[in-house]
Amino acid sequence: MAQQFYCSPQLSVIIPMYNAGRSFDACMQALLAQTLTSLEIIIVNDGSTDGSGQKAHAYAAQYPHVSVIDQENGGVSRARNAGLAVARGQYVTFPDADDTMQPHMYQTLIDMALTDELDVAQCNAERWFPVNSISKPLIPKERLSSTPVLSGPEWLNKALLTNRYLHVVWAGIYRLSLIRELKLDFDPGLHHQDIP
Repeated sequence: MAQQFYCSPQLSVIIPMYNAGRSFDACMQALLAQTLTSLEIIIVNDGSTDGSGQKAHAYAAQYPHVSVIDQENGGVSRARNAGLAVARGQYVTFPDADDTMQPHMYQTLIDMALTDELDVAQCNAERWFPVNSISKPLIPKERLSSTPVLSGPEWLNKALLTNRYLHVVWAGIYRLSLIRELKLDFDPGLHHQDIP
């Protein structure tokens, strides 16, 4: 199915990439299969030396909604900040170059965000254990339930009390105008930079 390109996409997908290897193709195929067509994919090649950068440029040459930023290796925070600087979407998300997602994931999150005018919408994820060839949800289903629309403090309190706080940026979408208004970015050199 041909992707439709929008001048102002609903979603900017920013992928920090450093030596992603074979997993990068699976990530890109999952992104190209998304039912949401109003998106741009920004790959930030953070000084890869394994041929990932060339693969990224091949995708950009083939798909008009895919672009690549090449930079010297500076870490995931600098890579995500570089993508944020050029993102044009109403919302933004930050999958890693070895992540995959269901085809309807971003359409579902965008629909939720637009329907309720949300600043953030988040979903669950699965962890793959190759030794046993099994996957398990990040938040066990017995602890998982949707919430009504919550303010930031209400959500954080509920999330912390129920152990449902996913401190990973790749599990959600975020309103880009709010990120820019509050001048939010990722701290270079900070371990577990997703948490703040």
